[in-house]
Amino acid sequence: MAEADVFDDGPAKEPNMAAGHKPLVNENPRNLVEIFYAGIGFIEAYGWLIIFGLIFVMVLWTNISKPLKKFFQGSKVPYNRDVTDSMTTEQVEARMVAMDKARQKMQDRYNEQATKMSAKRKEVEEQKRLQKISDHDALMSGKTQSSTHHKMEQVRF
Repeated sequence: MAEADVFDDGPAKEPNMAAGHKPLVNENPRNLVEIFYAGIGFIEAYGWLIIFGLIFVMVLWTNISKPLKKFFQGSKVPYNRDVTDSMTTEQVEARMVAMDKARQKMQDRYNEQATKMSAKRKEVEEQKRLQKISDHDALMSGKTQSSTHHKMEQVRF
């Protein structure tokens, strides 16, 4: 008879019912359904915007990620590290001599350019002075002012 009880198609009993427990039932399925439908409604309303936004962020990230990494990582060598720390005294002295030679060469080049520019400026000033003298002499001798006046108009405009 025990076998007949196992295969009996009678009313199903919950295992915890015998102990006096309530059957397990989801008491608030309406909240879950409302959240689900709210999510579906949001996707229906803003789905294309979300897709385009994600595509834009992906394109932006692929184009900017490498420069951002370089910017935030910086150089591998710290800025306050002295290069001469790993050199011998002879190397440091040779480097200082080479730097002094380069500085002197640059200073000589600058001085040469400065003297050329000052000579050119003096030459232009001398030409202007001679032109003024010749214009004054022409006015004193009674010649026409057309050439002088024409030159003055070109300078003004």
